[in-house]
Amino acid sequence: MRGKVTFTSNDAPLFFVLAIFLLISVQGWSQEVKTVGISDISGHVEMGLKYREDVRVRDSVESSSLTDEMRLHQQIRLNVDGYIVHPRFLEFFLGPEFEYFQQQTSALGFGDQKINDLLVGGDFRLTLLREHPYSVGLYANRTETDVDRLFTRGFVTTRTTWGAKAGVRKGPVPFTIDYNHTELSSTDSSAGIDEVSDQLRLNGRYKLGRMSSGDVWYTYIMTDQQSFGRVVEEHRLTATNVSFFGEEKKRRLAGSIRASQQSGAFESTSFNVQEAFFWKHSPRLSTTYSVNFDRTETDGTEVDVYSAGFILDHQLYESLHSALRVNADQSESLSSEIFSYRGEIAETYTKRLGGWGDMTVGIRLFSEALDFKPVQDTTRISGESVRMDSLSPVQLGNIDISPSSIRVSDVARTRNYVLGLDYTLTFIGRRVLIARVPLSRIPEDASVLVSYTFDSGVERTITTTGGTFYSRIAWREWIVVKGLYERSSQSSSGDTPLGTLEDLTRWTFGVQSTWRWLSGGVDYEDRESTIVPSRSLTEWVSVSGTPWSRWQTRIGITHQWVEYYGTGEEIDSWNVQGTLIGQITRRIQASLEAEYRQQRWLPETLNNDIDAYGLRASLKWRFRKISLEANALYSNIDQQGQIEEKTKIVLIFRRGF
Repeated sequence: MRGKVTFTSNDAPLFFVLAIFLLISVQGWSQEVKTVGISDISGHVEMGLKYREDVRVRDSVESSSLTDEMRLHQQIRLNVDGYIVHPRFLEFFLGPEFEYFQQQTSALGFGDQKINDLLVGGDFRLTLLREHPYSVGLYANRTETDVDRLFTRGFVTTRTTWGAKAGVRKGPVPFTIDYNHTELSSTDSSAGIDEVSDQLRLNGRYKLGRMSSGDVWYTYIMTDQQSFGRVVEEHRLTATNVSFFGEEKKRRLAGSIRASQQSGAFESTSFNVQEAFFWKHSPRLSTTYSVNFDRTETDGTEVDVYSAGFILDHQLYESLHSALRVNADQSESLSSEIFSYRGEIAETYTKRLGGWGDMTVGIRLFSEALDFKPVQDTTRISGESVRMDSLSPVQLGNIDISPSSIRVSDVARTRNYVLGLDYTLTFIGRRVLIARVPLSRIPEDASVLVSYTFDSGVERTITTTGGTFYSRIAWREWIVVKGLYERSSQSSSGDTPLGTLEDLTRWTFGVQSTWRWLSGGVDYEDRESTIVPSRSLTEWVSVSGTPWSRWQTRIGITHQWVEYYGTGEEIDSWNVQGTLIGQITRRIQASLEAEYRQQRWLPETLNNDIDAYGLRASLKWRFRKISLEANALYSNIDQQGQIEEKTKIVLIFRRGF
C-alpha cells in the first residue's frame, strides 16, 4: 500500500494531525474489510497569504475611498482511489475547502465599514465502472458576509449553495443532469436581499447512424425574490442537429430549435427555428442556404421575424475569390411591419509577388432597402432624451407631433418643466424645435426627457446603396501600403426625418514599416458625412530593444489628431508607453510598465482636456516550493480639472510542502 496526503492550509500542524488521523483510519478500514483496498492518497500541503491595499482619491470628497484587504486561504484536498471486488468499480474524490477574507473600506461621506467573508465548501464525486462510467457528484458551500459600518448599524448576508451532478458519459445516449439550489438572505430587511433560486439542467446527446448527431438541452430556473414578493419561473428547451449527405460529406444540414417560457413577474414566450444547408459543389465552389423564424411574446406584445439568406462562395482562380450574399427579413409587431432586403457582392484578388512581397485588391458592392409599414396611426414616445445646449433650439426626433401631448421633465422624472417659463416650442412645417429660455430652471447643457405622441401612420422606405474598394501591397516586412475608399448614400420615399439619413464618403490611406527593432506607421482618414463629418491623422512609432542579459525593452509613441469640421471641434492626443521585462536572477523575474497620456480639445470651452500618467511594477520570486509575488500600481488622472490619484499594492506569499 502506498500513499500521500493532500492538504492546503495556513495552519499546517493542525492539518498534519488530521492527515495522520485519516491515514490511520483508512488503513484500519482496509485491514478489517479484506475486499476493499486503498490504492492511492495523493496531494500536497500549501500555506497562503494575500494582502491588498487600494487607495483612490478624487477632488470630490464623495468619490474618495480606501480599501485594505487581507485574505487567508486554507484548503484540504484528499484524493482517494478505492477498489471493491472489481479493480475498476469505484472511484471517489472528497475535497472540503475553507477560506477567510477580511476587507476594510473607508469611503468619505459614507463612513467606514469592515466586511468579513467566510467560505466553507466541498465536493464529492463518485464514478462507477470506468468502461461505461456513471458519475455522481455532490457539492455544497456557504458564504457569510459581515458588514460592520461605522455610522449605521451593520448587517450580515449569507449565501448557501448546494447541488448534485450525475450522468452517463458513454453509451448510445450520453446525458448529464445538474441541479443547483441557492439561498441568499440578509439580517437587514432594508437591504432588500432575500432570494431563493433553483436550477435544473438536462443535456442529452444522440447519434443516428454515422452521418447525423445532435444535442438536446432542457433548463428550468426558478427565482423567488421574497423581499419584493416576485417569483419568476423559466423553461428553456434547445435542440441542435448536424447531418451529412454523401460519403465525402460535401453536403451538410445544420439546424436548431429553441423555445422558452417565463412566468411570474411578467409573462414571456419565445420560439426560434434555424436551418442552414451547406453544399460544396466542387473544391472551389460552395453554396449556403439559410432560413430563420423567431417569435417573441411579452405581456401580450408579439413580434415575429422571418428571414432567409443565400451565400455563394467561389474561388474562380488561384488568386481570385468571389462571394455573393442575399438576405431578406420581415418583422411583424402590433405597431409596425418592417421588410428588409440586402444584397452584396465581393471580389478579392490576392497575388504573391515573387519572393519579395504580396498584393491584395478587393471591391464590395451592396444595396439595402428598409420598408416600414405602421399598423397603428399614432405612437407614444415616453422620454426622448434631449440635450439643451445653451439657448440653441434642438429638433425632436419625429415629425407630426401633437403640440398638446408634449411633456418635459428632468432625467430623474422628479421635476416637470413649464412651457414658456422653462422652454419654448417652434413648429417649422411638420417638425418641432425645443429651446431653453433665459432664467430657465433647466440647467445649461443638461439633458431632459421629452414625452409626446406623433402620427406614425405614414409608410416610408429607406434605401441604402454603396460600395467599398480596398488594396494592400506589402514588400516583405519592410513596408506595407494600404488604402480604402467607401461611398454610401441613403434616400427615403416617405416622410423620414432627415437626421436619420446619411450620405457617407470615406477614404483612408496608411503606411507602416518594420525594420529590425524599429517599426512605425501613419494612417490618414477623411470622413465626409451628413451626420458627423471628420478627418483624422494617426502616427505611431515603436522601438523594441534587443535582448540584453535576459532583459527586453519596448517603447511606443502614438499621436492622433481628429477634426470634426462640421462642429469645429478638434482633439489632439499623445500616448507614450514603455515596458521593461527581465530576469534579475534565475529565480527572480521583474517587470516595469510606464504610460503617459495627454489629450487636448479645441475649443477650450469644452473643458475635456486629460493629463494622465501611471506606473506598474511586478516582482516574482520562486525557490523550490516557496513563491512570493509583489505588484504595485500608481496612476494620476487630471480630467476637466478633476484630479484622481490611485495607488494599489498586492502581496502574495505561498509555501508548499
